[in-house]
Amino acid sequence: MTRLLVVFLVMIYSSALSQKVYTLNDLFADSKITWYGIDYTRTEMIGTFADKDLHDYFRGWNTLILVESEKYNVAAALQRDKVNVDVTSVTRLNDLSVPDIRSIPSDSTLGKSDIAAMVAAYEGTESEGLGIVFIAERYYKARKEGTHIVVIFDIATKKVLISQRYTTAPDGIGIRNYWAPSIRTAIKLLASNYKKWKKKHVEAA
Repeated sequence: MTRLLVVFLVMIYSSALSQKVYTLNDLFADSKITWYGIDYTRTEMIGTFADKDLHDYFRGWNTLILVESEKYNVAAALQRDKVNVDVTSVTRLNDLSVPDIRSIPSDSTLGKSDIAAMVAAYEGTESEGLGIVFIAERYYKARKEGTHIVVIFDIATKKVLISQRYTTAPDGIGIRNYWAPSIRTAIKLLASNYKKWKKKHVEAA
């Protein structure tokens, strides 16, 4: 029994040593990236949301990214032909969440420790590579603002490599379609920032 335990521990240790840790350098190389979805577990929903089953909308906004990938092109924003998709974990967390519906916003925003804790909870089929998730921070109807934090992280260690906040405008008819442009514009801003990050990082290397 003891011998089997030692063998098992050696196998785990060897696996950990062989597992590549991804850094910011890999973001600008041809490295595998996995899309985790839009995380609504800490979102402040401010406005006329009280009579809605927001879990349906959480799934609907996440589905848009997948079924209308040409319009919501995360891969192109990261200068890739494609990204892997594993939204299982974020979908489960969204489904289990208690929506935070408010009439006025709180004074707080999600900090680095909040984001790190959220990323640490993600599970999935991928054991290594880069992960990307959009954390929806606030949908504010009266101000016509949707705020998302784009987070890129190392899947193996869950270390956050980049987090960038975007506040963009919604527009449309119906709750799902109204907030969709805010997501789409955040992706466009990510594409613009990626080019700047890449130029700055490559030149600094």
